[in-house]
Amino acid sequence: MLAKIVAIARKDLQVYFADRKAMLISIAVPIAIASFFGFVMVPSGGSSAPTKIQTLIVEEDTGPLMDEILAEIKKNDAIDPRIVKREEAEEKVKKGDVGVAVIFPKGFGDAAKRALFNNQPPKLEVLYDPSKSMDRQVVEGALMQSLMSKITQAGMTGESARDNLEMAIQSTTNPKRKAAWEGFLSAWNDLDASGGSPGRPGVGGMSEPFKIESKAMTAAKDSDADAASGRAHVFAGLGIQGILFFAIDAAMSLLREKRIGLWTRIRASQTSATTILLGRGLGSTLIALLILACVLAFGMVAMGIRVEGSWLALGIVAAASALMTATFGLLVASLGKTEQQSRGLSILAVLMMAMLGGAWFPIWLMPGAIQTVSKAVPVRWAVEGLDSALWRGGGLSTALVPTLWLLGFSILFAGIAAWRFKSA
Repeated sequence: MLAKIVAIARKDLQVYFADRKAMLISIAVPIAIASFFGFVMVPSGGSSAPTKIQTLIVEEDTGPLMDEILAEIKKNDAIDPRIVKREEAEEKVKKGDVGVAVIFPKGFGDAAKRALFNNQPPKLEVLYDPSKSMDRQVVEGALMQSLMSKITQAGMTGESARDNLEMAIQSTTNPKRKAAWEGFLSAWNDLDASGGSPGRPGVGGMSEPFKIESKAMTAAKDSDADAASGRAHVFAGLGIQGILFFAIDAAMSLLREKRIGLWTRIRASQTSATTILLGRGLGSTLIALLILACVLAFGMVAMGIRVEGSWLALGIVAAASALMTATFGLLVASLGKTEQQSRGLSILAVLMMAMLGGAWFPIWLMPGAIQTVSKAVPVRWAVEGLDSALWRGGGLSTALVPTLWLLGFSILFAGIAAWRFKSA
């Protein structure tokens, strides 16, 4: 029995090592994936400066305090602020071009200074793309750091501090709080009379000078909009990856037909290579569209995903994605020599496209250079088109650019496949 076990194992090893290219591919695939994650997720060294988060600033308030606040924000190492109008900020965040926008409402500075004493903090509006929620957390932390020092300093120095104290005494209806503020004002006056300076006293017992009101820029208006958009993005990305894996199976089927001579027999029946490829492409497109539709439908039924944008746009992008998938399968079959080699290489290609295209995790997590390279990956356009229709609330016009890119990739893949099969 032991001899038989050893013989079977020896046979499998011989088969594995017989195809050197397939063997090398099986080793190269995990190395390539591990290298990708190592480069993207782990910094290569500590010497390079961290990438600042681009943040749009809407300055509806003006005045010396706002100038100081903006100057302080610009000094922050975490964010890269740019002044825009409200309409531009809302549009860019909603489209996903920028992750975060901060809106300083009119009268914010004066209201924030008074809020130290009257417990009526103004709202600082933060608009964010839910697929970049980590950016929002970083920006909000940077805002707290930059604003608290400037607002506290402005509210607790000079004549404005005495005015704020007097306003707090007049406006409060709580006897204990009123007595405390009166004592504070009396001590303040005594310090001034003695020739001292109140400087920057502590702020114990004071109110927070502002509140941050975060708003996810999705078409959905309910409280679950943030989580729903995340689920929609996951189903869109992994749905595209799923149909690309189907394309590998379709390619292996075509290679198997060539290996056993079925391709030659079909060609002998006066059927052109173009006809065969069109037939296989049409069938694969319909199957891929069915798979993607089922994945999204399950997400809608089981996970509460909703189409907040145009159903027609969703259908157009899905159809273009299915066509791209079908032609990718034909490309794999046209380039492959053996099923083992082609399967390994195509799996690597699909995984790399899925990672670069944002199917696994948001593109903004990647280094800037890789984000630029990802524009040449069809998965990115498929995921962006589906995201726009599913949760960004995009209309038919938003499907135009992703669809054109997907059709362009389809033409490229189909053209190479047709040339390869005709010359074979």
